[in-house]
Amino acid sequence: MYSDKPISEFFYKPCRDEHDELVVGFYRCRCGVVRQQAPRTGYTNLVQHVRSINLFGWMERIVKNNLPLNFCESEEARRYMKLDPICVETLCRSLRKVTRAVEVKLAAEMPDQFGVIIDGWTLRPVIRQETRWSSTFMMLDRYFKLLEFVKDDADLEDALPTRTENPDLKALHAELTNVESVTKALQSTKVSMADTRLLFDGLIPLRASFAKYLGERAEIVYAADFEAACVKIQEGRAHQLSRAQKAAVSQLAVREAPAIGATSDGAQAAAKRRKTTGSSGDEEESFVGRLKSARKAMRGKTLYPLVAAIPPTSNIVERLFSVARLALGLEHHNLLPITFEAAILFLRLSDGYWDVCTVDASC
Repeated sequence: MYSDKPISEFFYKPCRDEHDELVVGFYRCRCGVVRQQAPRTGYTNLVQHVRSINLFGWMERIVKNNLPLNFCESEEARRYMKLDPICVETLCRSLRKVTRAVEVKLAAEMPDQFGVIIDGWTLRPVIRQETRWSSTFMMLDRYFKLLEFVKDDADLEDALPTRTENPDLKALHAELTNVESVTKALQSTKVSMADTRLLFDGLIPLRASFAKYLGERAEIVYAADFEAACVKIQEGRAHQLSRAQKAAVSQLAVREAPAIGATSDGAQAAAKRRKTTGSSGDEEESFVGRLKSARKAMRGKTLYPLVAAIPPTSNIVERLFSVARLALGLEHHNLLPITFEAAILFLRLSDGYWDVCTVDASC
């Protein structure tokens, strides 16, 4: 075992300023982290960070690669890895501490108003048994890529579509190409409900039967008024909401603070202009209009800040379930739910919120 001094000398170098002069008491680790060490105070502060690097290495290897927790005690793992050995108890204790640190980071970033996605999907996909192709589009796309090379092959002539059928297949391929582009666009994390409605409305003219499944009032739409209201709000047409649509998004409405003194200022300005010009008639009507406008300003504006955060699909939830199913292998079946969900799965999905500095500060 090495003492603290040679370990510190191996991992750290003294910091230098812009004039290449030594900065007393500050040292830079090989990972880029700067640590402070007062003269003649020992090397505990420096060595602690090095030990955190070792602990972080085990945590990262096990969490991100879906390995069992006792992997750190495996003789084969210790033999072929450069990390110093640790026990399972130390690993579990560190996982819990880092989890709490990540929770604090996430809580600090979360706004006062936020939404929760609840996936109510109770269906499952129907597996196509007739063909081994994953989609009809891929089958047609592959066919037209190979057609140039196999169309004159006499051995395949009976198995290929006829020349009179190819134009219909080309038209179908062009139509499915548009559908394929829409399905890929829906997988993006940046697509909004307004974008989705725009894409669906663009597909409906291609085939009339699409309206039954993609229309605003399709049977598959659970809350048509809510969806239509969200689309209008995201497009900046909140003033066009119907009564039913306003009721559907009423829980998301936030009333803006009214302008202080808006009514009195508008009335005083109107009276001053009338006194100056001495006009009446149409001017009186405009005066009434200004008073009504001032009253609207006094009421405040209704905003829907959370509508922009509503995703059009539950892809993010489905990905979460997919990752959870992948992580819950045979090695993790004997773990308690709190250990699996609150430590392994949580840290795996929040890998951008913890690093060696987080481990160093929390463990």
